[in-house]
Amino acid sequence: MKKWVWGIVVIIIVGMFGGYGLTKHAETGKSYDTAMKDGKAAIKDAEYASAEKYFDVALQKKSNDVTAKAYKTQVTHYRTVLDKVEARQYDKAKDAISIVLADRDASTVIKKRATNLEKELATVIKKRESFTASYNTAKDLTAKNSYTASNTELDKILKDSDIDKNYYSDVKKEAIDLQKSNDKKLAAIGYPTSSSTSSSSSSLSSSSSSATTSKPNTDSGSSSAELTSEEKDDAAKYSGSNEYTTNSSDYVDASSDKITAARISEARDAIKSAGVNPRAFSDSDVAKIIKQSIKEKTTVKAIAARDYK
Repeated sequence: MKKWVWGIVVIIIVGMFGGYGLTKHAETGKSYDTAMKDGKAAIKDAEYASAEKYFDVALQKKSNDVTAKAYKTQVTHYRTVLDKVEARQYDKAKDAISIVLADRDASTVIKKRATNLEKELATVIKKRESFTASYNTAKDLTAKNSYTASNTELDKILKDSDIDKNYYSDVKKEAIDLQKSNDKKLAAIGYPTSSSTSSSSSSLSSSSSSATTSKPNTDSGSSSAELTSEEKDDAAKYSGSNEYTTNSSDYVDASSDKITAARISEARDAIKSAGVNPRAFSDSDVAKIIKQSIKEKTTVKAIAARDYK
């Protein structure tokens, strides 16, 4: 074969491989662009696991690409933050956000979200500390048999406007459980629970134009309807003391033998829980009922149910 023919063949072969190389390079560039575009779209949709996979594809096409590496690293760091939030490790999550914000040449969307989350976590951490302090105080009060005071402290948690947020679901459950325990113990010794006190105040307000109020069912089992059999036995044997115990040294001024205003207010709640209208009694009348309960070593509620229904 003549030399010029060989030259043409070589040129054709080189052209074929060169064209293939250019085509391959173009396809690689297109795949990279598509992966990066899909990864950024996944970030906007908060689909971070998918975004991480897309950036992995981009790096397969261009292993040393600075931008793809930056996006992949940032998404990985932000997923770590979210995992810590999910595990309620809020302090660690807040610390990890600083790493996300330090990532350069990456998603501004994630940086904005991380900045907002950092501020939110600062509030969450502070509020959880406050809730924990209130809960611990409530537990101490319960241990001292001061169930109503404990419930008042628990209200600081349960009536907070943010308590239904997922950040506080564990705190809310603990507070509700302790409140239920307090209410059972209050019901067992014949005094208003957190729910009955609240409802009585509401009922009293709505019936201000009437001299009488409707009487709830007050048969012997009503106050302990939610007690277990063991708790009912404990209630029958109860001889301890709490903030409602009728002890004259707690509620009577030794020098004047007068019932204090605080005791009058508590006694009115007890009278109401017995199905008797407390507004029908003057403070002097209530004081007499309190003294009668002290004398008979029973509760104000029992006296009201027996003598005034």
